[in-house]
Amino acid sequence: MKRILLIILILLSTYFLYTTKGSKKVEQYAYIVGETEASQMPSKTSNYVFDFGECTNGATLEWDYNSWEPVVLNLTSSRTKCSIHFTENKYKENILNGTDPVYNDNLIPVIVSSDGSVRVANISKEWYNYEDHKWANAIILKDNNKKVHTNEIIKEEDIESYFVWIPRFAYKVKDMGNYTTVTSVTSKESSFDIEFENITSPKRTATNVGDYHSHPAFQSFNTNGFWVGKFETGNNADVTHNDIVPNEIQIKPNVQSWRNIQAANAFYNAYNYKQVNGAHNEELDPHMMKNTEWGAVAILTNTKYGRYNSDGTCIQGGCEVRMNNNSDYYTGYAAINAPTCGFTGDNQPCNVFSTSSTETTPWNTDVGTLASTTGNTTGIYDMSGGAWEYVMGILLDSTNTEPVSGRSNLFNSGFKGKFGCPACDNDTVTEKTTGLDWPDNKYYDTYYYANTNATFIQNTLGDMTIENGPFELKTYHKIDGEEVTRSVSSWYSDFSQYIYNGQPWFVRGGYIAKGTYNGIFAYSDVTGDKYSYMSFRIVLSPE
Repeated sequence: MKRILLIILILLSTYFLYTTKGSKKVEQYAYIVGETEASQMPSKTSNYVFDFGECTNGATLEWDYNSWEPVVLNLTSSRTKCSIHFTENKYKENILNGTDPVYNDNLIPVIVSSDGSVRVANISKEWYNYEDHKWANAIILKDNNKKVHTNEIIKEEDIESYFVWIPRFAYKVKDMGNYTTVTSVTSKESSFDIEFENITSPKRTATNVGDYHSHPAFQSFNTNGFWVGKFETGNNADVTHNDIVPNEIQIKPNVQSWRNIQAANAFYNAYNYKQVNGAHNEELDPHMMKNTEWGAVAILTNTKYGRYNSDGTCIQGGCEVRMNNNSDYYTGYAAINAPTCGFTGDNQPCNVFSTSSTETTPWNTDVGTLASTTGNTTGIYDMSGGAWEYVMGILLDSTNTEPVSGRSNLFNSGFKGKFGCPACDNDTVTEKTTGLDWPDNKYYDTYYYANTNATFIQNTLGDMTIENGPFELKTYHKIDGEEVTRSVSSWYSDFSQYIYNGQPWFVRGGYIAKGTYNGIFAYSDVTGDKYSYMSFRIVLSPE
């Protein structure tokens, strides 16, 4: 027995000696910080970023941004030496005035090519250019432990979510929004003048047309910008869940948007996205998109950094974002032919919604990019058509003190609170006491009480609900042939139905069958309840 054990020990020692001798490791790393050699590499939280790496003996060096360590390829000799160069100069675009993208461990800066392929960006080089309509993109991987390195092409199946950066800005107010519904209007859409301003810039408040106004979407989180879900939110298990399952979230092209969900559940799915130790991720600060945040995207889209040229003309493909008309609510699609009429309730030739490849096309095609806020693959999709999107924009109760849960005990958001119009459904219950708690008020916008949707009340400059007036009454036909009169705005004739006590929640963007009434400026009023044609969008506000 002793002889057998001795033989085993000899064999094991020989194996380990062989494998150790046969392994290839880098003999020495040199860290070049700026132009000076350092004894250790700078930390991930320093002001320095990886620039490039060089190795001897034919080896190549790339960088793993998640683990903050080198990845050496083609290593054939244990005598290989590598130098890693760091620069203090992260890529920044001068016109952004310090509002460049903020990212962390979960967010990986990427370059999205015209064919939709995704490549890890070298953050010391140009990876976005707002002046050239190329907005910054980032992704979150399904596996946060997966190592990725500079210039690596990331497979679509490894990506959980896409996000696009909206830099902080002030805009020149075109209209103070003092309107009521009128009978006819002239189109007023045009390019906005904006100035990017960082968190140290003095806040500007417009009192007249022509004044600059610091956009309110950036104020409550006090950030230099925010990341917007590039597509409507999807669910990788069941797109009709009306519950809180944030681990099922995916924000990707070519997936069905998550619908049939109450506003409160939608909010807490967004709020609980990428939790840390079972708690809200304070570093990313995810939340459901606010009404003002939607307005900020709409304004940036209608500037020389989005769908306009610097001379005020439209980019190739037009100023208006093309609608998503995919009747199965797949994200990132675009109508091959722009609609020529408003809501019809059926597939009339002037407004076709379909799954046919002859009528709707994916995001990374020439026509598909017309549904982007930039007219190219770096922009945001599904902001016209697709599903209506719940935003955190809510009516206050009749005392203008607390947000209401919904219309009645039958139709509401799921949040605790008073109902706007119990009598609308012949109900005597006036308040929901068993629902979900409201979050901190920085996560929602509130609007003054109204008891009719014929009233347009200016509440917050920048959300683009009143500033895009005046408004015109239009008659359209519902599916059953019933004629309905609703208002549209002077901006692209987008649907404009203001909230009131019977329908106290804002939704934005339109849906597949709204035709020319769809658009990035479109909005409507709903109860807060779940519907088969309403989804939501996630925003991240990292410090």
